[in-house]
Amino acid sequence: MLVQRYKGSANENPLLIDIIEEFHEVYGFYPDILSLDKGMDSERNNGFCKDKGIGAYIQARDFGNKELIRTEKGKTFNPGYVEITDPRVLERIANRRSECEREFSRDKWGYRRDRMPNRGDKEAELFMLITMITTLLTAITAFCVGRDDLIRSTSAFKRLH
Repeated sequence: MLVQRYKGSANENPLLIDIIEEFHEVYGFYPDILSLDKGMDSERNNGFCKDKGIGAYIQARDFGNKELIRTEKGKTFNPGYVEITDPRVLERIANRRSECEREFSRDKWGYRRDRMPNRGDKEAELFMLITMITTLLTAITAFCVGRDDLIRSTSAFKRLH
């Protein structure tokens, strides 16, 4: 599990390399494959992934200045950075990313400083830490009681007496 804090309105594009390097530092290897939306598209990110042997399927931003692979539903990929060039397969890869994002979206924690009485970077980090601890305790409890279906449930054990 990797938790990061960054300004919510910030451009995420420059964060990719740091995230992947932190992943490598924690797990000792680089991921084999990534599927990312257009927000991560840059020559720097694509080149980094290629240099590290990561099969990165980063949807390309279309500025009309380069040849791109287009899927039936309008997703675009830079042929210089993807190993698979069949538009049907690329569409499935992109769709799988969207499915995963929907599945894991409930695990994204938003610390809304404008709605909280305690403000500041340290308070945000403490909020995230407490949320991560309770999430992990829920997963461990669900596993221990044999209820794998409740591992990611945010309210599974709130009524324990």
